[in-house]
Amino acid sequence: MLRNGELKRLRPLLLFFLGYTLLFLAWVKTFFYTLPLLLGLLVAGAVQPVIRFLDGKIVEYSCRNFQDEEENRKLIKENILYHHDTLPLGEFAIGTNTTAYVMAQKYQIGHLLPILIAEKMGPHFAVGDTCYSWSEDTPVYNPDGREIIARDNEVSIQRKQDISKAYFGCHTDITIPYDELDSICVEALGGSEIYIIREGRFVLPGTETLNEAFAS
Repeated sequence: MLRNGELKRLRPLLLFFLGYTLLFLAWVKTFFYTLPLLLGLLVAGAVQPVIRFLDGKIVEYSCRNFQDEEENRKLIKENILYHHDTLPLGEFAIGTNTTAYVMAQKYQIGHLLPILIAEKMGPHFAVGDTCYSWSEDTPVYNPDGREIIARDNEVSIQRKQDISKAYFGCHTDITIPYDELDSICVEALGGSEIYIIREGRFVLPGTETLNEAFAS
């Protein structure tokens, strides 16, 4: 049995051990959450792929790393499609932290920023499974208490009939820098187009203030 005096001497060590353990567990959880994006950033930066989608699935792909087109396609298939013949669009998001993007460009420190900041610095998409793979039936809520109900796409929903058609075992994020982006628009039901970004700048009414960082 430890005496009271011995417990007081050990208390700082116990608190340090507990704090260190919690920080380590948090780091492990964050690492595995952001690893697909980190790999996607590295692949996209090195490969610079050209990917064409039709009905939410990849139908064409290539890059410009080799003179031989077959080698270009092989590189994409191995590092982005992970040897699948095609993959669905598993995620699409528009990061709005333009200040972080401008800072990273100005000081050339993008490779030093945390991954969770990098994915917020501009539009990015993922090929493969969705963010909610294998947990689509688990309720997820926004900070305001409203439930996120869009946890399935037309591929993952097939798990209810044939689970072998629902998952691909990969999720690779590919970022699109604002300076390399032409436009992002939504096609309305009537066929008209609503632009969110045009020539790398936000144009949707109410989002113009996001461009202020580019002028600094």
